[in-house]
Amino acid sequence: MGLRGKSLLHQKASQKALEAAELSIKDSGVHATAAAAQFGVSRSSVTQGRTVLEFGTPQDIADVRNGKIGVRTLADRIRKDLPPETREELRKRVGKTLTANHLVALATDKLLWAKLGPALRTFSELPHPKELISVVKGNNGRKRIINMYLHNATNWIEEFTNEWKRSQEGTSDT
Repeated sequence: MGLRGKSLLHQKASQKALEAAELSIKDSGVHATAAAAQFGVSRSSVTQGRTVLEFGTPQDIADVRNGKIGVRTLADRIRKDLPPETREELRKRVGKTLTANHLVALATDKLLWAKLGPALRTFSELPHPKELISVVKGNNGRKRIINMYLHNATNWIEEFTNEWKRSQEGTSDT
């Protein structure tokens, strides 16, 4: 096989690795090893894809998708520009065997995300609250449900928002 053919195969593998990395990020219950097997790529290429997705620019990601650069080459470049503590965190991610506790944590994360992700998408797709008031007010059963759950839901959203902000600033208790 000529160099060109090998390059095209490599590009396809890089594109698959990026897709597998997206899956492992979007669905926290899908470990990089499982995503790699699903897409027919190595676990390390999925890890490199995650590096590109997490730290690369939109143009970097597009370049891998379009086959302009391999995922390994780009991930290596990106890692070189990261602060030492971030590089160390990435190094710790790679090559670990999953313990029983880690597998339980992944399963728990998957179950929780299965609830949170769709709930957030559903909330974001709702019409303006003013448009929903008439839907609720005209039905006693709906009013009862609003009265039962709205306070707790509002508190939960506020607490989650605060924790999310703290986690983005690096000051969360979690």
